[in-house]
Amino acid sequence: MNWVLTLSCFFTVLILALSLLSSLWVKDKINRILTAIAFSGLYSFILGGVFNQAYIGFMEGDIEETLIFSAFSKNLFFGTIYQLFTLIILVCLLVRVFIIRKRSKKP
Repeated sequence: MNWVLTLSCFFTVLILALSLLSSLWVKDKINRILTAIAFSGLYSFILGGVFNQAYIGFMEGDIEETLIFSAFSKNLFFGTIYQLFTLIILVCLLVRVFIIRKRSKKP
């Protein structure tokens, strides 16, 4: 149980660090926050696809795969609800970017 919690914290920090580093190029603070949330969902989705192989080992009872799958499924960014939240944030971000570009193009 202790290793699962440790690896879960590691996966959470990994996804958070990747998403914050990916959003550094955005200048607007609100857009940067929205971008960080959108990237965290994207990275969680990508890692979820990678760790689907661990699910097979989890079902077979392999120790390493059980540890990895249990830890990844307990991280902060795991789950369908967070993915839907990320999708909503991404739509809000795109609408916000289009509105800002439309305002800047008006003479």
